Amino acid sequence: MANIRKPASVRIAKLPSVVVIGVLGLAVTLAATREGKTATIANVNEAKAINATPMVIASPAPIVEQPKIELLHDAPVMAEPVVKVATIPTISLPKAKPHRTVKMMVTAYCACVKCCGPDAIGLTASGKDVSYNDGHFVAADKQFAFGTNVIIPGYNDNKPVEVQDRGGAIKGNHIDVFFPTHQQALEWGRRFVDVQIID
Repeated sequence: MANIRKPASVRIAKLPSVVVIGVLGLAVTLAATREGKTATIANVNEAKAINATPMVIASPAPIVEQPKIELLHDAPVMAEPVVKVATIPTISLPKAKPHRTVKMMVTAYCACVKCCGPDAIGLTASGKDVSYNDGHFVAADKQFAFGTNVIIPGYNDNKPVEVQDRGGAIKGNHIDVFFPTHQQALEWGRRFVDVQIID
């Protein structure tokens, strides 16, 4: 046990017990560190006088030097890290619809009597109203089923439109694009363009 003296200027009776314990603890710690041993408060009666219990402070753990490794093959073998591989479910994407490009004559029409005859009632051959798809659809030969999508350069901002109508003069590679007014149909005129047919 280390013998600990109280500093001359400290009077235990007048200081709070926490300060006294702190001062005594510091003195014990310093003494123990200096001597490298386990130390306790020297006078147990003093500790009782300030309503404290004796404290035991352990000395710091000794430093163990590791052997120096000069070559990599002298290093200790580390365990291989375990790598877990997550299984990602397969997502089947819809297949892109095949399309073909055909050079076609493209004319235009509207729902007027001049374009559709005296019996025109504003319905397509498929039974759709001419306002279907904001009035963007085409009339085509029977080789193209109703609902077939086509892309016609310059019509409907080059977006696909459906075949929804037929026409007596619309045969083979001839398509008729629909416009809401006769003037728009006249402005389109007759064009020969590459039409993409999406089957």
